[in-house]
Formats: sequence, structure tokens, C-alpha cells
Amino acid sequence: MSDSLTKDLPKLEPTLETEIEIEASPDDIWNALTDSEQLANWFPLDAKVTAPSEGADGSIWFSWGPDFEGQSKIEIWEPGKRLRTCWSAGSSATVDEFTIEALGGGKTKLRVVTQGFGKAEGWENNYDCMRKGWMFELRGMRFLLEKHRGQKRRVGWAQGSGPKGMALGEVWKVLLGSSGFALAPAIGALSAGDTFEATSADGNAMPGVVQAVDDKGLLVAEVGGDTPGLLRVELNSMGGSPDDPVTVWVWLSTYGVEESRVKGFQSSWEEKLGGMFASR
Repeated sequence: MSDSLTKDLPKLEPTLETEIEIEASPDDIWNALTDSEQLANWFPLDAKVTAPSEGADGSIWFSWGPDFEGQSKIEIWEPGKRLRTCWSAGSSATVDEFTIEALGGGKTKLRVVTQGFGKAEGWENNYDCMRKGWMFELRGMRFLLEKHRGQKRRVGWAQGSGPKGMALGEVWKVLLGSSGFALAPAIGALSAGDTFEATSADGNAMPGVVQAVDDKGLLVAEVGGDTPGLLRVELNSMGGSPDDPVTVWVWLSTYGVEESRVKGFQSSWEEKLGGMFASR
């Protein structure tokens, strides 16, 4: 495939590198990356993949709803080995390159390199948002391929924000504290592999096992209870000013859970997030 979108651009720095090992074959990983239905079972809510053919470029369209969707061009397409896509806007571009490596013993390593964040105001926030995003998304692929292969995903996604002027660290404490998830042990004592107790917005118990945690506002955990699945609790500061509100996401990827329960999870967290910071 041609490198036409990026070969004439300035050096694409900084670089974000993320990798994960998954009990799956290279072909399984490739299909998860390039099959429209499989993509929507771990990454976006909807996807359309057009594979490149002789004389025609390929593309991948991603959607998380009308406000979060777009299309990337496929620059490199090497089945079972390597995929590179590019989001282009004028003279700037963001490139994601996926490299697949068989490790033996039924395991495969997936490495993702993202470049092209630019140096415009707020690029650091964009970088941090994508860094946390890949920490969750790759674990979402692993959760699907190792435990829920062939199942269709349902997602509950509640969004909110902290009050203007409240720092990300303070929003994090409130969200995970007694008025939010009531996490125990506290987030500062948790590492990947640790178990915890928490309470969902409907008051039901939500025990979990940490898959990833980041002190800049990310918790990824496999949770049980009435709506078992892969939980993502994430904060991001997308504005250029410290006074810009911190965005809050509570996301749950589920498999085999009734749609009514997933919708109930989402609506209860939307309501809770809406009132959590009202008096602060």
C-alpha cells in the first residue's frame, strides 16, 4: 500500500506505543481488527471496513454515535501481520499502526503505535486521552477473544462532567469515593490483578478484578453483579484551560446480558453523574 498520506508530512511526533498479549492466533487478531462486525464487538459501537483492492484504497469507518464518528484511510494492509490507518485533516494526520506477532503457545502480541498528535494547544490532553483509550480498548479485545468469542456486545455508556474549576484528581476522588462507586480498597491501593468491592449506581454490589489502573483517571476492571462485563471508568481534561470541566465516562462492555439490564446500568449512572457534583 502507498504511504501517500504521511510521506510528505513533518515527522509525526510524539509517539504513543501500547501492546498486549492475547491467547488467540494472529488470524484471530487480524479479524478483530478488520472485520466490521468483530470491530463493533470490542472497539467502536459500529464499524464498516472496506478492504483495499487493486487500484482502490481501503478505509475503516468508526462510530460511537453521531458526535463521535469518522473514517480513516488504510495505508498498509498485510493480513495477519500489519495494518496501518491514517486520519487526515488538512496538513495534519494521525496514524495508527498495528503489528501482530505470534509468540507460540497459543499467544499473540499486538502492538499499536500512534503518531501525529501535533503541537497545537491542548495536544497533551489529546495524547493522554488516547493513551488511556488504548489501555482499555486492547483489554476489550482480549476480553472478547479469550472469554466471549462469537458473542455480540452490548454497551452501557454514561457521560458526565465535573464542576468547572474542579481538578481531575478531585473529580477522581469523588467518583470513586462513598458518593460514587464506593471502591474498597481505595484506588491508590489497587494494581492490575487485585480484587475490589464497589457499588453500582443502582445500589447493587459490583465486585471486580482490576485489569488496568492509571492515576491520571482510568480504571479498567472485569466486574460481576447484575451486569457483569468489562468496566471502564475514565476522566479526561480536553480543554486548554485548567478551568475547563473534566469529562467523566462510565462504560460497560457486556456479553450475554439482557438489553434491559444494560440500559438500566446506563440510565442509573447518567442520573447519578448528573447529581454527584451538584453541591460542589
